[in-house]
Amino acid sequence: MELLLIHTVGFQHANEDVEKMILGNKCDMEDKRVINKEKGESIALEHGIRFLETSAKANINIEQAFLELAEAILNKTPGRDPQVFYVTF
Repeated sequence: MELLLIHTVGFQHANEDVEKMILGNKCDMEDKRVINKEKGESIALEHGIRFLETSAKANINIEQAFLELAEAILNKTPGRDPQVFYVTF
């Protein structure tokens, strides 16, 4: 029920300017899944925020989550060209 706990506590009280994303963690552990992907997507859609399933262990969507949030934050930065986005690792 981790996803629902985040839903209840996390983004309901965040400022409107805060970029938000629901991450369905440990998606590599299908046999222990409590919340299905469709429910996560539904909650995210209901609140107008992004959703990704992730796994740090299997390196699934970790970089994608970071890049999507970073790009959204940079696109809100006043005085910068929203078409230009550079990331260097």
